[in-house]
Amino acid sequence: IKVIYKKLNVLIDNKHLFAQRQVDLMFSSLNFLKTFVQLLGITLVIGGVLIAILTTRSITKPIQVLKKMLLSMGLGILPEERIKATNDEIGEMGNALNGLIQSMHHTTDFAKETGAGNFDARYTPLSQHDTLGHALLKMRDDLAENERLLEQKVIERTEEVVRQKSEIESKNEELEILYKQVTDSIHYAKRIQDAILPNNSIIKQLMPDSFVLFKPKDIVSGDFYWIEKKADLVYFAAVDCTGHGVPGAFMSLVGYNILKDILNNTQIVKPGEILDELREGVVNTLRADDSGKQAKDGMDMTLCAINYKTLELQYAAAFNPLYIVRNNELLTHPANKFPIGSFVGEKQNFDNRIVQLEKGDQIFICSDGYADQFGGPNGKKFMVGNFRKLLVQIAGMSSEAQKEYLDETLLKWQGGQEQVDDVLVIGLKV
Repeated sequence: IKVIYKKLNVLIDNKHLFAQRQVDLMFSSLNFLKTFVQLLGITLVIGGVLIAILTTRSITKPIQVLKKMLLSMGLGILPEERIKATNDEIGEMGNALNGLIQSMHHTTDFAKETGAGNFDARYTPLSQHDTLGHALLKMRDDLAENERLLEQKVIERTEEVVRQKSEIESKNEELEILYKQVTDSIHYAKRIQDAILPNNSIIKQLMPDSFVLFKPKDIVSGDFYWIEKKADLVYFAAVDCTGHGVPGAFMSLVGYNILKDILNNTQIVKPGEILDELREGVVNTLRADDSGKQAKDGMDMTLCAINYKTLELQYAAAFNPLYIVRNNELLTHPANKFPIGSFVGEKQNFDNRIVQLEKGDQIFICSDGYADQFGGPNGKKFMVGNFRKLLVQIAGMSSEAQKEYLDETLLKWQGGQEQVDDVLVIGLKV
């Protein structure tokens, strides 16, 4: 029994040892399975991450690029970047968008070339249904036709301009010849007008202490001065005819000849009667036209007759007064308020006024040209009031100094302004 019991124990121990080994082997298998499961889980996580990354790179990123490109195109900006070609739907969309951008670049280049006048630039519509492409081609053809028509019109207008230029040059040559003829005639008329004006020797002989400031606006003048002597009387006058230039010069010739005729061929000696006779002569010379209307031409003037022995001065005036400066005081002697020429209403005779002069008196007669000259800082007239003050200011100067001062003052006042009228001032000191 002991032997059996002993063998039985050995057998039990062997079974226990075998069982322990099987348990150990089972736990070892379980540990391997656990490790395998853990590794599998890690692998699945890593694989999921990789799949997500690949998905983002292959889908999300191209979509973002597509969005950015479309937004730029919505603002009218053609993007420079392109989408890489792939074999999926996104790749197809990218290829379509790339083609659209390329086409728009081509369209832009075509539009620039067409706008620059290159109507031979090539352009192919995307398809027969490409509305924009066909519209661009039609626009190019229309512009080319308009360009051709414009070029034809330019040629025609150029030919017309050349023809007109030739005609204008021919007319200019004729006008230059005519202008020279007219100017030469006016200069000759000036020689005639200068011939009737008293020269300096006659002025100094008849009026020793005197000056004449005479500044025509044009080549010839509508103002003129007249100096003559008859018996003991020295006549001097400042005459302002209607207008200036050639019309005024013709009037001055009329006035001069009538005055000379009155003094030499009549017994009239009083200035008032001379002006009455002068007016009759002007009206008769410038007689009514065929319609019966009197010509409105005439003249304003101041005519003086001085007797140096008695210092008696007679004068008559049409509009322009007589000024005498005595003891630094200006004495204004009035004029009749009607001109020498045609008249309206009842006929009136000119007053013949007498002034007893004193030694040292300064006499001034003038036309209205000096006072009417525009200039100064505000471009206004010199005005009669300033002219009268100026006469008092220069009365104490010598005759030559008076003339020079009056001339310099007028030029300074005039500045860059155009002379507006003939200027005539006569000064005489007794």
